[in-house]
Amino acid sequence: MKITTFWRSTLLLIILCTLRHATSVHAAPPETADMLLQESGFTGGFIVELGSTSGDLAKALRQSDATQIHGLVREPERLATIRESVRQSSQYGNIAFENFSGDVLPYTDNLVNLLVTEDLGDVPLHEVLRVLVPKGVAMIKSGNKWEKTVKPRP
Repeated sequence: MKITTFWRSTLLLIILCTLRHATSVHAAPPETADMLLQESGFTGGFIVELGSTSGDLAKALRQSDATQIHGLVREPERLATIRESVRQSSQYGNIAFENFSGDVLPYTDNLVNLLVTEDLGDVPLHEVLRVLVPKGVAMIKSGNKWEKTVKPRP
């Protein structure tokens, strides 16, 4: 079967684009995690990732034994895959995930040191502030930019 130069070039371009996309997806969480930890000033405690879709960011955020992470997954069909990914990384127990829907976070007042989300969904900012410790930080993505919100000390 004869493949023309056009089709050969097209196939090569598709393969290169696929490889580039795959590389960027895997490289993003550690870089994003480093930036979020640095910008937030987080040094240890309890992190919540609201709206986790893969678990990769949560795994990258846990950089020491002084950190516990709880991920809230809005898409129940992803939960088993995310949990298995964490088990395979040997971080299960220090990182856990559960389904979440609604607008009330499943935490007591003043518990969370850092909350990270690309989308608050139905959760109002006052609810995020309720669960943050005084001086706790919420890093919320708005467009292509992460915005930092610090809960004031009473």
